[in-house]
Amino acid sequence: MAATPESTVPPVDRLVDIDIERELHDSYLTYAMSTIMDRALPDVRDGLKPSQRRILVAMHDLNLTPGASRSSAPRSAATPAATTTRTARA
Repeated sequence: MAATPESTVPPVDRLVDIDIERELHDSYLTYAMSTIMDRALPDVRDGLKPSQRRILVAMHDLNLTPGASRSSAPRSAATPAATTTRTARA
């Protein structure tokens, strides 16, 4: 790694002592709540979790409906997973 320029290092008089246990508690609580809200709780509009919604959208895009012709199971399972992984990285 490159050396940090002196101008970006905060002066000692601006450093604040904090209680590490309190900071970890607050930070973890914030992370846990955002995870629950974004991933674990179903949406009020349709009752689906985000991952379930992505799978249904991918199935619709592949025309995997009850009246559609048959397709291979690996393709049906791999495409939503690949789409979800690709969008998560973006």
